[in-house]
Amino acid sequence: MVEADFNDPKFWKWSVFYYNPHDKNRWVPRREGLGLCPNYAHKDIYLILGGTLLILLIFILFFGIY
Repeated sequence: MVEADFNDPKFWKWSVFYYNPHDKNRWVPRREGLGLCPNYAHKDIYLILGGTLLILLIFILFFGIY
């Protein structure tokens, strides 16, 4: 990943979501603060987010978290 591409504002939607189809990294450093931000152009991110939501839904439905 080229540093100039990461800091380019055109790849940040609403200044929060990183979307760069040419970047092969799944996770990139946040623009501000600590932590990582997913590259929403990478298809594996949707599998990770969907799996996380599915596990949360299973816990809510089967273990009665409310």
